[in-house]
Amino acid sequence: MDKKTIGSFISILRRANGMTQQELADRLHVSNKTISRWERDESAPELALIPVIAELFGVTSDELLRGQRDTSAGGECPRSQQQVSYLIKNSMAKYRMRSLLAVFLSVTALVAMVIFGFGLRAPVVGIGLSLVLIAASLILQADSLSTVRLALGDTQSGMSGVRSHLYRAWQVFFVVCYLNIFIFFSILPFITGYTSIDSIMPRNSWLSLLPLFLFFALVTCLAFSFFAPIIISRQDDFGNAYAPAEKRNARLRLFCIGICAAALVLCSAIQSGIHANISDVAQGKTFTSFEDFKKYVETPISVDSYGNRVVIEDQKTGEMRYYEESDKVFWSDTYLLDASEKKYPFTWRNRDACEFDYNGNLSQIIVYSRADQIAYNHYVELRMALFVFLNTALVAATVIVYLKKRVRIGTIVDDVS
Repeated sequence: MDKKTIGSFISILRRANGMTQQELADRLHVSNKTISRWERDESAPELALIPVIAELFGVTSDELLRGQRDTSAGGECPRSQQQVSYLIKNSMAKYRMRSLLAVFLSVTALVAMVIFGFGLRAPVVGIGLSLVLIAASLILQADSLSTVRLALGDTQSGMSGVRSHLYRAWQVFFVVCYLNIFIFFSILPFITGYTSIDSIMPRNSWLSLLPLFLFFALVTCLAFSFFAPIIISRQDDFGNAYAPAEKRNARLRLFCIGICAAALVLCSAIQSGIHANISDVAQGKTFTSFEDFKKYVETPISVDSYGNRVVIEDQKTGEMRYYEESDKVFWSDTYLLDASEKKYPFTWRNRDACEFDYNGNLSQIIVYSRADQIAYNHYVELRMALFVFLNTALVAATVIVYLKKRVRIGTIVDDVS
């Protein structure tokens, strides 16, 4: 009697039927420790229990004693192998659902930090809640991985393709870990910028710090990916070819990220090196004397968001005017400075005049209108959109190259006999 074969077969049958050790123990009127000893091959069932166990799982006593189904009766797939296939599908489906829940907790952590940090202006609560949600996500994912490893571990020698499913489970686990790393670094500016319980980080400050912290998150994930094959190899046997293939993929990822980083730095340098002024886009309105300029900017003119002049009819006098009463709050007293730093004061009432450009003796003063400013903004936005498009295309091309050149680990681990 091969105790190891019987114990492994009982474990496969039990898991294929979705039963826990305690449930099987209750059916057989034994303790769950007895079931555990059977499956660990520390003991074997009594002969009187063999027919009971065989009937419970729908196998014969001979098949149970041999530890495998009898395939000599026909060419159909044995029921035990069908049960193993069902076990794999069921386990992986549950694992995916719990992984989606872990991802939801991670995303909720970031949303909670944004809501409490900016909306409710309670960053301390947001930090605490976010850290709890991140910890819950990691614990849930680790427990899910442990469950699916336990479910698939005893079936690795019983059916082909099990190792690839187990490897995909590890992949999902590390993807969730990487996601939590990025979420943690996204809320890290709130932690590093915390000074007192009533301190609030401005939204612009967080957005300006976010790219730097996300870069640190990327470096952390990249470094962690080099240790991932070692962690996996110590837990599950995927063969001698697994670790070198994973390391090759890690080096390829490092190369691709290096190419993207270098291109990003180069594009940023080019972007910052090419300065675009409003004079490069619009001609503006030119005045050859300060008096003409002063008369123009002191004329009350109102414009809409598109740069068009707003004409208003005075209900009392019937006259048309080019400003609203609410515009008066924007009128201001200011001045221009010539080369000798002499002040030339004027009252800025024309809201269509957005920007001034003049020489040292004020013999040429260029005024740019709201329409000029809008055209300039569109030009800058177009350049920024082009910059983002080029970088996105570069990253996408790099990802495609990586996917084409990487070693497909699933094929390697399934080749292990």
